[in-house]
Amino acid sequence: MLKLVTLLFPIVIALNSYAHDFYFAFAEVAYDEITEQLQVTVIATTHDIEKSLLINGNKAILSAENTGDSLLIALLSNVLNNGLQFSSGDKRSDLKLEGFEPQLNGTTLFYLSCPFKNEGDISISFSLLMDVFPEQQNKITWIYRGSKETYVFLPTMRSQIIRTNSENEK
Repeated sequence: MLKLVTLLFPIVIALNSYAHDFYFAFAEVAYDEITEQLQVTVIATTHDIEKSLLINGNKAILSAENTGDSLLIALLSNVLNNGLQFSSGDKRSDLKLEGFEPQLNGTTLFYLSCPFKNEGDISISFSLLMDVFPEQQNKITWIYRGSKETYVFLPTMRSQIIRTNSENEK
């Protein structure tokens, strides 16, 4: 019996080390009123993005060697635009993936931007990876007029409204 426990214990530990119980993506978003531009950095777990691509029929490996691969950039751009959207009035964002940078810690940084006209309040939907991982939680740090605010996005709350006009501006 002791031999069985001694054999099974390392296997159980090894199996648990390959899974992670938490799924997060983070974004830092700055809105420049003068140039009317959104500047976005998204941080997501590399293998979670790869799994999302695979589920949609696209096998891809995010590595430093393929950061210039135009097909991969198009695929990633599609995933990111579906998972992170901004709208104001009747305008919707069309984020352009400027590039990505895989990190040694297992995450990838995605750099995006787009022209965006703020017509008052901004609606943000950040459902990135929620279709693949039901436990996915996302956060945005919104930078506007020198201040920062953090917004949390959950599978039950995928969108939020950011008020960009103060009361005395209306």
